[in-house]
Amino acid sequence: MEIKGINGFGQIQGIKRLNAEKIKKGKNDSVEFNESKRIVQLLKAAKEFPEIRTELVQKLKEAIESGTFEINPEKIAEAIVREYK
Repeated sequence: MEIKGINGFGQIQGIKRLNAEKIKKGKNDSVEFNESKRIVQLLKAAKEFPEIRTELVQKLKEAIESGTFEINPEKIAEAIVREYK
């Protein structure tokens, strides 16, 4: 039984070497975390809002019970179209 060299191992090593050279050649790279900070700020702000807007829910409930709640199909359609643009 004859075993020839493992094909591909040298290629993998070559790829690793190329990547290492690219990293070494890179200038003083810096990473800014402005987006991460902004996301953290937005999450904190979102947590401050109540999960259920009780005043709005109560108004809607009263309007439905009294029969004064109106559905505006044009407004609903516009919101759907705006969402999927």
